[in-house]
Amino acid sequence: MKKATRAVALSILFTCACSSASTTPEDWAKVKTPAPGDPNTIGNYTNGCVQGAEKLPDSGPGFARYTLRSNRGFGHPNLVGWLKRYSLQLSENNLAVIIEDLSQPRGGPMPGTHESHQTGLDVDIWYYAPTANELATKTPAQVLKLTQKSMLGQDGRVDPKRMTQQEVAKIKAAAQTPGVERIFVHSAIKVYLCKTEKSEKPEDRAWLRVIRPWKNHIRHFHARMACPPDSPDCEVQDANPEGDGCEEAMDRLTKGFPTDWFDKSAKPELPSSCIDVLHAPDPS
Repeated sequence: MKKATRAVALSILFTCACSSASTTPEDWAKVKTPAPGDPNTIGNYTNGCVQGAEKLPDSGPGFARYTLRSNRGFGHPNLVGWLKRYSLQLSENNLAVIIEDLSQPRGGPMPGTHESHQTGLDVDIWYYAPTANELATKTPAQVLKLTQKSMLGQDGRVDPKRMTQQEVAKIKAAAQTPGVERIFVHSAIKVYLCKTEKSEKPEDRAWLRVIRPWKNHIRHFHARMACPPDSPDCEVQDANPEGDGCEEAMDRLTKGFPTDWFDKSAKPELPSSCIDVLHAPDPS
């Protein structure tokens, strides 16, 4: 356990007797500040927490946050730093992104439908956004009036008039970033990306391996960072399958997903150190 985590645990020992491993999403949603201490992700993406998180600004070069749920703009510094660099890179070509949910200030389970976003390493990014120049002129209130756009047509396949070269460029740029481990998109979108990458050279198609077919995700893609080197308690996921994954995506599109992929019946308790993170005193 890190020194910072031990310090948090000691502060809890003397401030309250709250060492229960049972918490609710509402408990985590009530906390408005990150846990003090060095950055540290604990547990896994669907059952964990984060210490020392940073808040992503509401706007910057090439991005704006959709802040309807303002308490979900926090992440491990690796994620926040990447989002700033990524959007700045896009802005150089007058592209931009709308960034929605990251994590709560201390991670943990969220009220609602999110199963992941618990360790400060996940983020939802809209496919559609105004140009960087247009977005820079919008106030936070005007950003909230924007709406996500589905990339699929009525036939359930990607509509090229919606999934333009600009949207493809955003996804590809994210997938080519070191440290971005997975990007979840609808299966039809993965199939479309496979077709738009004309090169058959393995090195040119390597970015497609990062793109993972998933349910939903027709209006935004979900980017996930790898476990940071400073977080020994972060549970590393299995590596993505070898190859570009295009055949698998077609199978998912036509045959669906194994039912056990979405089994929620055996939800484990949060790591015990996450309880310390939840109840750590406000750093201010």
